[in-house]
Amino acid sequence: MWKVMIADDEPYVREGLEKLISWEALGCKLVYAAENGKELLEQIDKDPPNIVIVDIRMPLVDGLEVAEYIFKNRLRTSVIILTAYADFHYAQKAIQYQVSDYVVKTSALEEIPAAVEKIRQRLESEEMICYRMVVMKMDKNADRLRQFYRYAFSAFEYRLMNGLAEDEGLILSLKGSSNPEDVLLGCEKLMNLCRNFLGEEPQIMCSRIYEQWGDQKEVYKELVEYAEESGESIVIQPQFEDNILESDNILDSIKKYIHRHYTEKVTLLEVAEAVHFSPGYLSRFYKMKTGENLFDTINSLRIEKAKKLLEKGDKKIYEIADLTGFEDTAYFSKVFKKYTGCPPKEYARVGKMKK
Repeated sequence: MWKVMIADDEPYVREGLEKLISWEALGCKLVYAAENGKELLEQIDKDPPNIVIVDIRMPLVDGLEVAEYIFKNRLRTSVIILTAYADFHYAQKAIQYQVSDYVVKTSALEEIPAAVEKIRQRLESEEMICYRMVVMKMDKNADRLRQFYRYAFSAFEYRLMNGLAEDEGLILSLKGSSNPEDVLLGCEKLMNLCRNFLGEEPQIMCSRIYEQWGDQKEVYKELVEYAEESGESIVIQPQFEDNILESDNILDSIKKYIHRHYTEKVTLLEVAEAVHFSPGYLSRFYKMKTGENLFDTINSLRIEKAKKLLEKGDKKIYEIADLTGFEDTAYFSKVFKKYTGCPPKEYARVGKMKK
């Protein structure tokens, strides 16, 4: 159901819009009716609706001022202006605020359903807009921090969050896919900026994806609770029910690279460059997606390969170490024991006895 708010200073107009229009049949829910534009803006700040219907002439804040506020704050709210015939030329000024439609009051009950239906069809045809919240705990340097946000997350549309906490934060608007890799990279950029220019290493928290702007308070609470349990410097909240194709594709690319190169002397930098990530970001991303460190996966593959070579019994330990990507035989022996519980020589001896 698309959320609708209305504002008109005439009680009979408000009552007519509330009771004489079948909002449910339009796929909508009328969630608020205000007496003036000031009341409406206060409610919009708390929970922005999908559609507002506003009288062009109201006390305190008029309909054009409401449209201007929505436009300048880049809210995803469509505006329908109610006018009198005498106001129509005046209403044309609202074109610059991207007003969706104008409805003459004398025919409002006939024209509003058509105007709302047109907006509803457009909303349903657009790609889903999702949100992520990025929050940083920092007491100082708020102005500089906002500049850093803009730099770190330049690829996204966003609004600074307010009314949630004293922590500095923003809401990223994500059209279509969630771009989780870019968000993680932005968090890393932000951390580097704080280290290099502010001399601080704050905790950066990134929320799960959510679809309704009004969910931000609940998401913020969940995020802070999760961050307190995590204790990491960059905290990425689990996706819960989200299933992100892009993340899975990138994870597949990492796994394929590892399987092709694990017997070589591969480094974190080489893997990162192969999938166009920074090393730190790659490490965090892989751990988030698999629950395992990247080199634990690589070493597991190496040890499985080493076990097969040892069981054949036709190669020396140093040769097997080299064939499985270990430069140092002593280190190979240490890792082998960690994963199998016994040194490679003993494993080879037991293998021979079994034969």
